[in-house]
Amino acid sequence: RFFKPYPAETDYPTIEGVLHLSNKYQVDSLRKRSLVHLGSVRLFEEENPSKIVPRKTSWTAAIQYLPSIIILCREVSALWILPTVFRYYAQLYDHRTILGGHMSFDGRRIFLSQEDQLAVLTGARVLHTRKMSEFLDFIWYPQEIEGCKYPVKCLIARNELRRTVERTKGDNFPDDVAINLDQLKACRGCKAALQKSHRLAVETRQQSMPEVFGLPDWKTLDAMEASALE
Repeated sequence: RFFKPYPAETDYPTIEGVLHLSNKYQVDSLRKRSLVHLGSVRLFEEENPSKIVPRKTSWTAAIQYLPSIIILCREVSALWILPTVFRYYAQLYDHRTILGGHMSFDGRRIFLSQEDQLAVLTGARVLHTRKMSEFLDFIWYPQEIEGCKYPVKCLIARNELRRTVERTKGDNFPDDVAINLDQLKACRGCKAALQKSHRLAVETRQQSMPEVFGLPDWKTLDAMEASALE
C-alpha cells in the first residue's frame, strides 16, 4: 500500500530499500515494481533513442544518489539504467571523488567497484575527446551541400562556427555543447542541412552511449529489461 506502482511519486531511499529486500527474498512483484520506478530516470532523460517514452520520472534523481544507484544497479543486474547514470556521474564528479569514494545518503562511506571506476573514467575521457570530435564533425560534413547559394561564404561561416564551439565547449560532453544554428550566417539550404546533420549526430551519440561505458548495446539492454520485467 505504501509503495504504489509507477507513475506514482516515490523517492530513491524507498526504491532502494524495496529493491534490496525484494531481490534478496525473491518477491517478484515488488522487485519489478521497484525496477520500473528506478528505471524511470532513464525514461525521463530519453537516453535510449529507440524508445518513445513519457517524459516523467517518479522520483527526484539528486546528485548524491548517483553512486548508490550505480551500486544498486550492479547488485540487481539492472544494466539498462546504467548508461544514463554513468553519463551524469561522469560529468558531475572528478576523478579524485570517483576514486576516493562517497558519503551515501544514509551516511555510509561507499565506493564504486574498480570495474565501474574504470568504466566511468574511461567513458568521460572518450566523451571529451573522440566522441566530441565525432559529434562536432556534423559542422564540417558534407563540405559541399547541394543547393547551397553561397558556397564560399557558407563554408567560411561553418568554419567559424566550428572554431567558436571548440573555443567555448569547456568540459561539457557533446550533448551539452551550446550550438546555435539559427545564428549561423549561411544560406537557408545550408542551415536546413546542418540542422538535419545535428539531429543525426545527437542520435548517433545516444546510440553509442552504452559502448562508451563498456556496456552492451541498447538492443541487448532493452532485451535484459524486458526479461526482468516480464
